[in-house]
Amino acid sequence: YETVLFKGKIGEIYNVGTKDEISVLEVTKAIIAAYGLKEEEEKWIEFVADRHFNDQRYYISVQKLEDLGWTPKMTFAEGIKKTIDWYKKNEKHWAEEDIAGALVPHPRRPLDLH
Repeated sequence: YETVLFKGKIGEIYNVGTKDEISVLEVTKAIIAAYGLKEEEEKWIEFVADRHFNDQRYYISVQKLEDLGWTPKMTFAEGIKKTIDWYKKNEKHWAEEDIAGALVPHPRRPLDLH
């Protein structure tokens, strides 16, 4: 945040990411493991059909951010653990909300024709 704030150019877009590629399945397994459910991994993973327009990979360049001197301060594994710990400690922020819609693969919105 501070790198862009103090060194970035107004109106410029900076991608925050890493050069490490991680599959969706690897992310899923990391989240399951961070919740301490690795032994039940198969129970928590449901494979669904790809969208017809599904991208094979998503690549973002972090070069502009690196050119400003930015480097990641934690690994993916550390970030997942920290994120899961936050969710566990702050359940009141999200547990009461209806998150079922966020868990539906490929949700569709009805068209508003009016």
